[in-house]
Amino acid sequence: VVRAACERFGLDSVEIGIALFTIFYSAYGPHFKEQYDGLVHTLAFATLAKFAGFVVVGIAATTFLFGSPAEIYTRVMAEREHLVAFQSPVSISNSLGFVLIGAASVLLLPNQFYITIVQNRDLSELRTARWFVPLLLLGFCIFIMPLALIGSTVLPQSASADFYFL
Repeated sequence: VVRAACERFGLDSVEIGIALFTIFYSAYGPHFKEQYDGLVHTLAFATLAKFAGFVVVGIAATTFLFGSPAEIYTRVMAEREHLVAFQSPVSISNSLGFVLIGAASVLLLPNQFYITIVQNRDLSELRTARWFVPLLLLGFCIFIMPLALIGSTVLPQSASADFYFL
């Protein structure tokens, strides 16, 4: 029966295994204050891996592939009449909406909620997070503008901005 269902829906045995693991693992109901350091370490490692990958791509793009940031800026300014981003006005309401969505992510995204509410042991962890998380986000933001400028000049205008990093 399981094999027929897998063939019908195109499921792989790995996907079935992940689904079964999720079902059985979720059935175990932890106590609200039970702490799982392994999950915290996994999320921290995933964040650091993403950060390292973003920094490597950012450094490669801004130094080795497309020249220095000054050369990228000069290239973009030479082509700014043809770039859609420079032709649309800045919307304060859109910017405010993005800030509110980002602030709400602490309560809406499962990982952030779990770390902030469940794994919080004392105020010292919140104090550390208060300066470390903005510092981490600032680190991510260093290469956003150069990568966006490179993507807007290198890729066709019909390309989505989601492809700039790729």
